[in-house]
Amino acid sequence: MDLGIDYTYDSHVHFFGTGIPAVDWDLKTQKNVPKHLKENTFIRGFGWNDESYFKEEVKNLKDTTFFLSKVDGHTAFISNNLVKNLNIDPSDFEKYDDIGFIVKEHEKDFIERMLPKRSDHDLKEMALYAQDLFLKNGFKKVRHLTCTKEHFKILTKLEEDNLLQIKIECFFSEFMGQTFEEAIEAFAEAKETSLLKPKGLKVFYDGSFGSQTAYSLLFPNVETRMSLKQLKNRVEVAFELECDIAVHTIGEKAVEEAVAAFKDVLKDFKTSKTKLHLEHCPAFSNKVFEHLKNLPVILHFQPSHYDGDKKYLDKLKKKDLLIYPFTKLKENNIEFHFGSDSPVENIAPYTKDEITKLL
Repeated sequence: MDLGIDYTYDSHVHFFGTGIPAVDWDLKTQKNVPKHLKENTFIRGFGWNDESYFKEEVKNLKDTTFFLSKVDGHTAFISNNLVKNLNIDPSDFEKYDDIGFIVKEHEKDFIERMLPKRSDHDLKEMALYAQDLFLKNGFKKVRHLTCTKEHFKILTKLEEDNLLQIKIECFFSEFMGQTFEEAIEAFAEAKETSLLKPKGLKVFYDGSFGSQTAYSLLFPNVETRMSLKQLKNRVEVAFELECDIAVHTIGEKAVEEAVAAFKDVLKDFKTSKTKLHLEHCPAFSNKVFEHLKNLPVILHFQPSHYDGDKKYLDKLKKKDLLIYPFTKLKENNIEFHFGSDSPVENIAPYTKDEITKLL
């Protein structure tokens, strides 16, 4: 069956995050601290995981100040010096040897807001690095999930200078050190251009398998990032602004509640341009599927996660859930796309051959 997949559109990326190797330390591809960071008093990076090669490497960072995001994007590893410099009480953090602490979800966001703002120069280098990577892999359009006011300013300047060559849909997120109120403000100020399209707002309703914060899948007792009432309030804002709302939903319970919140708000608006974007959503119930048929909804799947997901999803078949039901979605004219989730996953597995294996 031809699903009509657009292989030139990466629908799930952290655009500036993809460009991290241009200015920071990408531990997934760079085993050692880059030369341009070794003399810095503050080292920022992405890709940390609890692996043996990393354990050896970070011992050399013991006397430095650093903030390293984990590979799942929902956890960070921070140094003792950073805790001291920011005057943070670490009593609720998980100690990592004698080097630093592990912080998760809202704790990570809180600390990230206290970090030094990236310079325009660094943001420009990150954007150009990411663009080059996507263009080399055949992508002409991407959906940037964690846009900020600073991001949009840099992208607009790149287009004015004829340096932007890729179309970018921007969702302004409460993640990455930006509050929801700031995300609303950034979206309201962003102006559409020939290559840039401010599409809406993005919220995180659950976390990830790796952090055991998917709501609920294998972790039925986990707390979501926000309450259902808060989620509904955010959906209402999107309706009032007539913009789209994207919700990070890995666990089937998160998908169910995101759909329920959207349906409840939709009843109060006779006409609306707002669409619901469900992100990740690897598994959900037949009941949810029936609701999807009658809603303005777009699903975004990440094929690069599939191999890692299987060890969890195989156990979920007993719960009578639909798991990556691509053909069924297509048969019912429910829109869906594929994305790499870069930089959480490498964009290399996001190819026509790899996606075909999923189908």
